[in-house]
Amino acid sequence: MLFGNFDEHFIAWLGFWTRENYENQWSEGLDRVLAGLSSCLITNMNRPDCAREEYIMRAWLLYPAGESAVIHEKLFFADQLETGFCVTQPYQHVPNRQSLSDDGDEISEWRIEIAAIRRFLNALPGGA
Repeated sequence: MLFGNFDEHFIAWLGFWTRENYENQWSEGLDRVLAGLSSCLITNMNRPDCAREEYIMRAWLLYPAGESAVIHEKLFFADQLETGFCVTQPYQHVPNRQSLSDDGDEISEWRIEIAAIRRFLNALPGGA
C-alpha cells in the first residue's frame, strides 16, 4: 500500500475475507478519515469466532490530526473487546489515540497527509 511517502507491504489472509472485502473496507475506512473520524484499515481478518488466544483482526488505526492522519498498528483479540465483534462495524473497536503504552513507552506511529488519502481514493476506479 502506498499513500504519499507511506509505503507498507503486508500479506492479507484470504481464508475469511476476500480481496474485495478488504478493498471495500479500506475505501470506507479512508472515507471516514476524510470526514474527520477515527478509523481503521483492516490488514488481516480472521473468523470472529476464533479461539480466545487468536487475534480477530490486525489493522492500522487512523486518527485525523489537522492536515494529516496518525497511523498505529494494532492486533484485536476477542477477550480484550468490551462488546462482541461485528465484522461490518470494526470502527467501534478503534480506541482513543494514545502516544504512550501502559508501560510509558512511545507507541510507534506514522503520519500521512490527508491530501494523499484523498488522491489515493480519487485514483481508484469510480473514485470521486
